[in-house]
Amino acid sequence: MADFFLGLRPGIYRSGSRVMQTQADGEAWARAYDDLLDKNDAIVMILDAAQRPGPEAGKPLALWLKARREVLAAKVKLALYVVTDAAERTAMEERRAAQTESAWPIAQITRPAIQRRSPRPIAPASVPLTMASARGAPPSRIGSVSARWTGA
Repeated sequence: MADFFLGLRPGIYRSGSRVMQTQADGEAWARAYDDLLDKNDAIVMILDAAQRPGPEAGKPLALWLKARREVLAAKVKLALYVVTDAAERTAMEERRAAQTESAWPIAQITRPAIQRRSPRPIAPASVPLTMASARGAPPSRIGSVSARWTGA
């Protein structure tokens, strides 16, 4: 486990120096992460971009992440991804901005439709006169399309 994750404080870990290149490396990483999840209720991970897995190691990691999605959501409270190379950071920020823009488009309308219009009757009231009178409606307003509702 010390190859993949280094403990900084209880519940806080950062990625270690071992680079994941092979499928065996990816499986060993998954076992080490499982050990961390078993030992801790809450985890903060600091991950280095230089420790990204190679293509062979990526497949077991992707399968592991899909299988542990709920456990990770419950136990990993924060994951920081550190990118020290300026060019790589810029490229990553541009990719992230494009993904965010497509996932959460900005609303073009500032107010919901329900707040844009006053209520306007489009047809005469369908309540019978005797029922409307019993409810306290004034006779001049019963069935009138042009009469505006005042909220009273």
